[in-house]
Amino acid sequence: MKIVPPFTLLGSSVALTALFGAFVPALQAQAATFHKAPAETAQTKNPLAGQPAATAGRHVYEQNCLACHGATVQGSGNIPSLREGPTQTAPDGSIFWYITQGDLNNGMPSWAKLPEEQRWQVISYLKSLGAAAPSTSPAAAAVAQPPAAAAVSTAPPPLAPFTDYRFEKPGLSRHIHASDLPAPAPETSASNGPKVVPRPANAWPQAPKGFTVGLYTEGLENPRLIRTAPNGDFFVAESQPGEVKVFRGISKDGKPEKVETFATGLPGVFGIAFYPLGPNPQWVYFGNTASVVRFPYHNGGRHGGDGCVGASRRPPRRRRPSHARHPVLARWQDDVRLRRLPLERR
Repeated sequence: MKIVPPFTLLGSSVALTALFGAFVPALQAQAATFHKAPAETAQTKNPLAGQPAATAGRHVYEQNCLACHGATVQGSGNIPSLREGPTQTAPDGSIFWYITQGDLNNGMPSWAKLPEEQRWQVISYLKSLGAAAPSTSPAAAAVAQPPAAAAVSTAPPPLAPFTDYRFEKPGLSRHIHASDLPAPAPETSASNGPKVVPRPANAWPQAPKGFTVGLYTEGLENPRLIRTAPNGDFFVAESQPGEVKVFRGISKDGKPEKVETFATGLPGVFGIAFYPLGPNPQWVYFGNTASVVRFPYHNGGRHGGDGCVGASRRPPRRRRPSHARHPVLARWQDDVRLRRLPLERR
């Protein structure tokens, strides 16, 4: 992923009002068992262990799991990666139990309808990904060696009034009527999720006359939001690793003068807000997947000091996308908004 300040990569965030003082203890550690699987399930062994079942499992995964967990098994939105984390360390029997039982409150349907052999094949496939993984995460490896730019696109132009990046220019707008849209097909389920491809050689943001666009930084891992501090520093939320980085200044060649990690251990971090409002904030708030946390901050600070001092826990909401066959978590985009509260009369 690459960013060019001061733009936000993904917008349409959902506002969340964080009230000063509304704190409870930080989130507790995960339960000892995998998604509350009964302890005895850990004793169940994969009958396909040691057999070449991963290839068949990949086909089952692509047919049934890819829409939510992604083509690279890295997850999407609030759906976690299966290449690392609890899925790779949990016993096969516990994973089999979870796939079979499901948990709709957590966005996971029951896959009991799949033959047992196919469920075990999927587990074999997932475990093979962990065994083959290098020391760095797949996402980190992807950004460490970004794909080379592809050749200039020779695809035919889209039919009017639709367009793509090749024909977009500053100030040019297009009017799309309802009659231009394809007819709905409610009887079928469709999925058209995004995937990362090499940037075509002629794909670059077009700026108005007198302005140029340059690459400020790259190599980030799932950057989701940029917020400018009062002193001009860029705070960037990297949701996948759960980190917030600080970018300061711009050199003569258009690159950051300093880059430092402000805080880590922020699961699914997205929202960023400074408090009090104005030129001299004392705190910075971060909106995670299931909590809002705050760190001490002084103007120009690039580290989280003594760390998080409080958290406001909130349960993740759920919604059903139009293409989904089951409810999924869709709250990996919570921004943080702070407002001044009136003084209490004494």
